[in-house]
Amino acid sequence: MELHQRAPEASRRCASARRIAATLVAVVVALALAASAANGAASNAPLTLQGSEVRSGKPVSLAADAGKPVVVNLWSSSCGACFADARALATFERTHPAARVLGVDVTDSPAGARSLYRRAGWRHPSIADPNGRIAAQLRLQTLPTTLFLDAKHQIVERINGQTTAAGLAAGYRKASP
Repeated sequence: MELHQRAPEASRRCASARRIAATLVAVVVALALAASAANGAASNAPLTLQGSEVRSGKPVSLAADAGKPVVVNLWSSSCGACFADARALATFERTHPAARVLGVDVTDSPAGARSLYRRAGWRHPSIADPNGRIAAQLRLQTLPTTLFLDAKHQIVERINGQTTAAGLAAGYRKASP
């Protein structure tokens, strides 16, 4: 009988422990969401991208376009959708010669990068990101991804995935004064 009387008490303690654990999980989730929201607000901070240009190895920096809106295109030669996107970007560049474009070549080989440049007819510089550091900083979800930066180099529009020359033009209009 004594064991029977202890079972309900143990059951109450387990239920109490489960409620405490559930409360702790809820607090951790709330804190994580708050931190994510704070990081989202911080994404309006100006971007500072720099590195080596994929074709020449020379230093490239977003700072070279200070005070101007910029289209930042993240790509890789191994990405099938990136080639179709590259053609759209080349068309956009031809029809918007004053637009500033900067690429970020994510986890790619130098030979692959040069090949895509030749095939797409690109003229803009791209920063080599062989380890994906810049991609992580920009919270890359898929390739290709295009970011539209205003004159303060804050992200005003983002296209995750392949787009068209018209989509690039629309994003650029949002970034331009």
